[in-house]
Amino acid sequence: MKYKAEIKIIPHPHIVEPQGRTILRQFDKLGIKEATDLRVGKLLFLELEATSEVLAHELVDQACKALLANPIIETYAFHLQPIAEEAPAPPIEDQPESEEEGAPAVDISQEEE
Repeated sequence: MKYKAEIKIIPHPHIVEPQGRTILRQFDKLGIKEATDLRVGKLLFLELEATSEVLAHELVDQACKALLANPIIETYAFHLQPIAEEAPAPPIEDQPESEEEGAPAVDISQEEE
């Protein structure tokens, strides 16, 4: 079965986050004095196939720990949901071919003048 994971990765609260501070200073220049903190993170969308939701959860967690997030400076959370499988389109030979079967007939021949 296919699953989709929405993964949020953000810096730990005690980490000085330069991107957020730079953007926050720009808020001040725009006259937006109410903004007091801004942290920049990552939002990732991952699709994967797994035999069960438990396995899919384990795989996403492993990917986050080993590759996607740096556990020293970042924390992560994710939401996992199954993706509905789409029914394949019917083969061309199974589709109606004439007006009698429900499909309009199309004449593609050209008349000679």
